[in-house]
Amino acid sequence: DPGQSMAIPHTHSDGYWGFILVGNHQHWELSEPDQGPILKARSSWYQPADVPHADLCVGPEPCIILVMFDKRADFIPVQ
Repeated sequence: DPGQSMAIPHTHSDGYWGFILVGNHQHWELSEPDQGPILKARSSWYQPADVPHADLCVGPEPCIILVMFDKRADFIPVQ
């Protein structure tokens, strides 16, 4: 169900801006005590490079997110 999908914990070699276009989304760094607030359309965040984090689309509709990397885009899973 795209409205309940999760990105496993991961990092990126470069930082990026994330912009919620559609849906209800949570984005958090693994060092945080919980999964953070639910972000709605028109919300944004900056994710620094090399910081482990995860994402969850909390539904009920799918999430559409625009991601703009500082340089290169990659996805490095973490334990």
